[in-house]
Amino acid sequence: MKPGPLRAAVFGIAQISAAAGLALGLCVTPASAATTATYQFQDGISSGDPWPFSVETLTATTNGTGVVRLSSGPLCNAIVQTTCAPYSQPIMVSWLNFATGAHGTLQVTSNGVDVATGAGPVALTGGAGNLGIPSLGLIAA
Repeated sequence: MKPGPLRAAVFGIAQISAAAGLALGLCVTPASAATTATYQFQDGISSGDPWPFSVETLTATTNGTGVVRLSSGPLCNAIVQTTCAPYSQPIMVSWLNFATGAHGTLQVTSNGVDVATGAGPVALTGGAGNLGIPSLGLIAA
């Protein structure tokens, strides 16, 4: 049976969101010339409020001390990403420090939370909403 147009559209958006999330996850955007660095990853939400297809940003900020500041938001329309909701959804984040083996899972909101990951390379994965496409990234804590 041939896939219908809606299924093809959802699959196409899912592929684009996953590729964009991975691409953003691998790009490092330093916040300043000091030891502080900010990383941004996008989660794709395929059935969410207020739009059927949304993206939400997970932000991880490090300062070289082994403590990572995580926060979520904004929640934006996946098609027109300049159209954003005045709120964000919590993101479930799992992390693993490759240098020490330390790991954990927590819920991240727009208020942000400090996580003692320890120094070294840390993998992050996060997902928000129902039927979401998780983000994946690697940061230097």
